[in-house]
Amino acid sequence: MTDNGPAAMINVKQPGGALRPAVGNGSHNDTKAIQAIIDHANSINKHVFFPPGEYLVTDDILIKGSVELHGTQIGIAVIKASTPYANKIHNNQLPVRSVALNYLYFDGIQLLFKGSAKRSSTTSNITVDSCVFFSSRSPSMTPKALQNLGQLELRHLENSGVHKCVFLRDSNAFGVASKFSNTLGVQVTGNICGLDLSKMGWLSTQIEPVSHWQDQKQKLEFLRTHYNLTAD
Repeated sequence: MTDNGPAAMINVKQPGGALRPAVGNGSHNDTKAIQAIIDHANSINKHVFFPPGEYLVTDDILIKGSVELHGTQIGIAVIKASTPYANKIHNNQLPVRSVALNYLYFDGIQLLFKGSAKRSSTTSNITVDSCVFFSSRSPSMTPKALQNLGQLELRHLENSGVHKCVFLRDSNAFGVASKFSNTLGVQVTGNICGLDLSKMGWLSTQIEPVSHWQDQKQKLEFLRTHYNLTAD
């Protein structure tokens, strides 16, 4: 589907200037392009938009400051790890504040945001909203190595939130949906951990707001077919 996103955001497929565009075809390595765009957006306080596509990354994506990453609401923007759970999106500086990830689908990607035990270095205001976590392929790590791995991990954080996300393990991933340690004022609301992908009718009938989950249900049905995901 065509979705150029709001004008105020940098489109990763059409970033402009000297920035290299991401391809988003599932096979081209978009790591360097995405990292450069995120770094640029951070420097000018703009948001980054991922139109529909499958963005392959072969290394970690670093969040170095305040930035917002937005997927598309009318399609699916998947960030896909070349090796499941060997790549992550994380902050590599302290403190990092005011980071948002919305409407993104993470295939074998771990999100990790951490602060410090020192309150002056505490990472804060990290928001993950309406994202989907899954793995379309079996991780190369052993089940024992993965059993304590969280698809989303927040450590030493303040005033952050995880809202309306879906965490799928199915037969290709181990570990837990999310892990939190030493957090203060972190809200976790309206998330789904584990889902039978063959029985999703209740998503649009029992959860409010119905419109959000109806759209998400249709996208999950597409993921199930496209990636041959099994029931969690």
